[in-house]
Amino acid sequence: MIGRGTLAKYVRPGDIFVETGTRDGDTVAVALELGAREVWTVENQEPLWKACLERFGRDPRVKLHLGDSAEVLEKTILPGIDGRPAVFWIDAHTSGKRSPILEELQALSRRPVPGRTLLMDDVRCYRRRDWGVSLGEVVDAILRVDPGFTLWTEHGYEPHDVRIAGRL
Repeated sequence: MIGRGTLAKYVRPGDIFVETGTRDGDTVAVALELGAREVWTVENQEPLWKACLERFGRDPRVKLHLGDSAEVLEKTILPGIDGRPAVFWIDAHTSGKRSPILEELQALSRRPVPGRTLLMDDVRCYRRRDWGVSLGEVVDAILRVDPGFTLWTEHGYEPHDVRIAGRL
């Protein structure tokens, strides 16, 4: 979970916010509080998705999707935002399984979104290869999305745990 202060640096009123890994929806709630006009999010675990449907299902700003994050991102979310600038919170993973982050970043590299900013959570886990993907592989994939990105870190659950990619 990203800290509200860190997210507030990147999500502005009127922004489109895209999230992979909805979990309990707390980041969705923060993005809405910060003024996001649309929130597109995908969760692969049906019980979590259903709980978020209960929580946000009546809010027309929130588009909740169930399924594989990379597939939903490529086939539904990216066409849905139709090239409009967006802030992407990349946080899909399931404990004990390989992270889908490389496939998510590959989907982003195939469909340009101008003015986008990527925020990737759990840097500590990629440093340790907890989910079968190294931080070096993630950085390489981010730079394939946009070779002009500058990368830096922010505080998240732990200090320096969120990797940011954007154009300065």
